[in-house]
Amino acid sequence: MHSDQFLYDYPLLDIVLTKNSKELKVTCIIDTGSPYTLIPIYYLNNLNIDESDQFTKLTIHGVIHKEECSVEVPGYAIDLSIGNISFEKCTVFCYEFLQKYGLIGHNILSQCNLFIDWNKKKIIIDK
Repeated sequence: MHSDQFLYDYPLLDIVLTKNSKELKVTCIIDTGSPYTLIPIYYLNNLNIDESDQFTKLTIHGVIHKEECSVEVPGYAIDLSIGNISFEKCTVFCYEFLQKYGLIGHNILSQCNLFIDWNKKKIIIDK
């Protein structure tokens, strides 16, 4: 799959989340430094995912608006795809900030071959 989506200098990929035949597209920033994939809770709510679907929790640490913080986020097993590449029961964590974009992290990217041409602003990903 090829993509030429960049937000400033951040590479983007569109992923499709699937639950019970319902699909929802989410644009994600490729974050090779993140061990996990994080999706805004807005998208998971639109897939009708609720607390009973949660199977784990994670405390993430970071900086928001120059303030250090810790947030406990729920984790779900969700099917997703990137173009024609499918992943079953991927661990996806949700959060309540950055409503527009998700982060696609190492737990998904490690299962793919990823090439980013920073000069040409091109992304190539395959399995």
